[in-house]
Amino acid sequence: MLVRTIFTALMFSSVAAFAQVVALPGTVVGVEENKVSVEVCSYEAPRVHDLLEIGFKKNQGNELTIGVWRVVEVSNCFLRIAPVCEGSMPAVGQGATVFLNTSMTAPPVTVQSGGEVGPRLLDPAIEIETSIRLLNSGNSREKQTAAKVLYRHYRYEPLVQKSAEAALLEGFMLSPSDAYHVDAMSWLCNILGASGDPSYKPTLAEVEKTTPAYKLSRYAGKNLRRLR
Repeated sequence: MLVRTIFTALMFSSVAAFAQVVALPGTVVGVEENKVSVEVCSYEAPRVHDLLEIGFKKNQGNELTIGVWRVVEVSNCFLRIAPVCEGSMPAVGQGATVFLNTSMTAPPVTVQSGGEVGPRLLDPAIEIETSIRLLNSGNSREKQTAAKVLYRHYRYEPLVQKSAEAALLEGFMLSPSDAYHVDAMSWLCNILGASGDPSYKPTLAEVEKTTPAYKLSRYAGKNLRRLR
């Protein structure tokens, strides 16, 4: 028990020292299906749609089980979160630690989905990996949010550009009546257009000519012209 306590304390201090991470203590106050409510009283708080790391204390000890969660609601001292990847859910009464990376914060960017993409709370590598995974989500709104995060913060990363092309080729003919899906595909076109790489021209040309979604065709054409 003492070893675990010391290990947890050292982990917090080393993370805070080198990555300027603020570890906010909290408590699980509700669990419903795949959503968890956490009480966290702090002046610093994430925003809806943010991806962040949260650790939950295991029963009978101080060892933390850390995972990546998406914020779905913020109300006063309460966060409602959903897991990005499948895993075990915490129980009501368990201690929680919300990790906010203050070294990578930036002014919040308002997005058209009705929520906000707030300060960057994750290590960039983790956020890129998680957002790329969400491009393949069956939830079109999650896909839209992920595409916006990648464009606004990581559009010049070669891995992001390649992943955007792959997701665009897989999805540009699908769900033309789903506004969130079409908007996500349009943001992927913006990523390719911002790359300055003419090798993406054939992909954008194909999307412009063959997609059944007018908005997507327009964005594909617009970004194709940026590469000429």
